Amino acid sequence: MLKADAKERLNRLGFGEFMCVVYLYCAYADGEFTEKEMQFARSPVDQNTFDQLHEAMSELSDQERLGVIMHHKKYYRTEESKKILLGEMQKMFEADDNFVPIERAVHRILGRLL
Repeated sequence: MLKADAKERLNRLGFGEFMCVVYLYCAYADGEFTEKEMQFARSPVDQNTFDQLHEAMSELSDQERLGVIMHHKKYYRTEESKKILLGEMQKMFEADDNFVPIERAVHRILGRLL
């Protein structure tokens, strides 16, 4: 079960933290978390913040992870910001040079949900 302080932190993310969470969500999509994906996911934050976010996100179900992203709609409120976010997600999906069908499906679904 996620600790209350970790849950609270996931509900109040700065933009860099939000992007790290988005990248982590994308990295989990195919069930593998490669070193290239880890490096990409770590890029918007420092190592300590990454470790905390990674630990918190790893304790969540896929639905809960998506809920964290949906909670931060302020970061993709406009069509332009949504387009940018989806582009960043695609970069993460392609980080391991293997944009597999399940990742494509997740990307399409996120495009509809966001």
